[in-house]
Amino acid sequence: MPAISVIVPTYNSELFISETLLSILRQDYTDFEIIVVDDGSKDNTYEVIEALQSERIRYIRLPENHGGPSKARNVGIINSRGVYIAIFDSDDIMLPGRLSTAVSILESFPHVAMTFTDIQKFEDVSGDHSETFLKGYERFSSLRKERIGEKAYLISSEQAFDCLFYENFISTSSVTVRKSVFSQVGTFDEELTNADDLDMWFRIALRYSLGFVDAVTVRYRVRGGSITGRGAKLATNRIKVYRKRMELNLKEDVRAQAHRQIAANYATIGYSCRCANRMQEARISYISSLREQWDWRVAIQFLITFLGSDVIGLLRRTKHKLLAWME
Repeated sequence: MPAISVIVPTYNSELFISETLLSILRQDYTDFEIIVVDDGSKDNTYEVIEALQSERIRYIRLPENHGGPSKARNVGIINSRGVYIAIFDSDDIMLPGRLSTAVSILESFPHVAMTFTDIQKFEDVSGDHSETFLKGYERFSSLRKERIGEKAYLISSEQAFDCLFYENFISTSSVTVRKSVFSQVGTFDEELTNADDLDMWFRIALRYSLGFVDAVTVRYRVRGGSITGRGAKLATNRIKVYRKRMELNLKEDVRAQAHRQIAANYATIGYSCRCANRMQEARISYISSLREQWDWRVAIQFLITFLGSDVIGLLRRTKHKLLAWME
């Protein structure tokens, strides 16, 4: 039985998954299995995996796509044999030390449920790198952390849980969780087609301390697509995640922040609907945002929806011309 099961949900990833799996297979820590859960791919994902001819890789194909990774993650967890579960996206790249650092902390500190690290984002087409993922996360940087080794820290349950309302500082591909933890907090919420990872971090942090390694162990691939469309979908699920937490006995400042997050995500949905010329839906979302928290900028966006698409288009073009002139 391997120490770690690396769960890799995938969907139509033939262009990336070979590089991803090879980066895992080259880890210095070797006591692991890889479980690829194919969520109904329609491309040559299976053929690419088969060509690697690795006995470490177990391939499971789901008959249909579920619109998000939560189902595939759960299938991987259920079929895993490892003591620890490493979650990894099928287009990311695992850097040396990703698994060994996680095992070191989890074996040394039995009360720690999960470890995570920093990551480095890079553009899929250009290959350009941005700042590290946690670079601008000021609240996370200011958290009290107990140093336990070189670049390794413990974060208390309370500190981690409260901070998640302000910043989702945990990147999924950097995470390793004790498998036994899932029997206490449950598996990923399959009703969430995204933001299921944030929901899981909330559930774990509510009960357990976390381990953090201040090093980049993952290259996170940023791919193209409809930002507006994805944003609305993500916002809808984030609202559900924060609503769940509102049922708890939260601190006053944390509860206020939850309202701010819900308001901001309703505003995101409103903007998406407005861009699609679905003005009635946009108004409903903007009103929902204002009910959570008053914001004059959202109020203006709400009023704009009554101007009509032609006027809005004219205003947008005028704005772009003014910005270009000012440059």
